[in-house]
This record gives sequence, C-alpha cells and structure tokens, in this order.
Amino acid sequence: MNKYVISLSALILAGACSSAVAQDNGAFFVNAGAGQSTYHLDAADGGNYAGDKTGTATALRLGYLWHGPVGIGVEGGYIDLGELHASLISGAVLEEASVRAKGWLLGATGKYHFADQWFVSARGGWLHASSDVDYRISTPVDSMSASSSANGDGWYGGVGVGYDFSDNVGLCVNYDNYHVKARTDDLSADANVGTWMVTAEYRF
Repeated sequence: MNKYVISLSALILAGACSSAVAQDNGAFFVNAGAGQSTYHLDAADGGNYAGDKTGTATALRLGYLWHGPVGIGVEGGYIDLGELHASLISGAVLEEASVRAKGWLLGATGKYHFADQWFVSARGGWLHASSDVDYRISTPVDSMSASSSANGDGWYGGVGVGYDFSDNVGLCVNYDNYHVKARTDDLSADANVGTWMVTAEYRF
C-alpha cells in the first residue's frame, strides 16, 4: 500500500509542477498552524483502553503556489500531532500508555478564491511519521515501564476556508486527517488523527 500512496503523491506533485509551464506567476509561502488533534485508533495491540484521545497539534509548512483560476502548488513541512494518553485497570493492575506522533509532509495544495478575498483550500500527500510509545504497568507491590519508537509511511489530506487580508498575509481554518502507520518487530499500529487548526500564512 505504501508504494501506491507514494506514487500517487509523486503524480500530484508532477501535475502541480507542470502547471508552471502555463502559468509564470506565483509566490512562495510559509505557514504555521496550531489547534487540536483527536486520535482514532483503527487497529492496535492491547486491550480496551480508555482515556484522553485529544492533544495539541502544531504544523509548519512551506512551498510554492502558482496563481490561476485555481491556484495549484507544492508543499513540504513538519507536523506534531500531540499525545494520546490511555489507561486500563484490570483488578489490582493499572496499565498506562501514551503515544506521540509526528512526521514530515510532502504533497500538493490548491486554493480557490471567491467573494474577493475569501478562499477554500485543499491539500494532500505523503506522511512519514514517527510514533513514540511509553508504557507503564503498576501493581500494589511493583511497577515496570518501557518505551519504543516506530516509523512508517502514510498519507494526509484536508480542506480549509480562509481570508486573505492582503497579497502577502492570510488566515485559514483547516480540518486535516493524518493516517499514521507505525511498525517495528514488537509494535504494529495504525491510527487516523484528525486535526482542527488555525493557520497563519505569509507569501513572498
């Protein structure tokens, strides 16, 4: 599955770059966002944990957008998806776990203006994620802890709506979904992490 995701991302990027042939105007951009993440676990080793599945998400992206009726561009960046906390009580045994996912992004982005300075946007592409897992088990007489890290290739996609205050500055509210994959010999887990973010962008 990973090779198909990467191939699709490459095709999107190639299509975005080819638009530069027909459109010679554009701008570099850098944007930063912050908001809330929510972990939706699809499949993971372990029991029926309960806990706080929300965290604080932050992102930094940069790229280039070619102007046109629909602006098309490329982007790369880094996302921190915050931390999931979970626990399970079984008799006198307490199990606690935390997962923190973060990763690098490479993809395509699009933007369509309406009503003068308002716009809608969309983006998607490849996500190389790293997940750090901390685990602790406690009993009335003893406790033990362990930690592990896993990497994997997934994907991301999202939409947004925003307002450009000028040719250089804009503000946007985005919803994005990140499909995080993490695999080692001891750990195998997939998760969809949804994020709501407010993003400020500067173009130059």
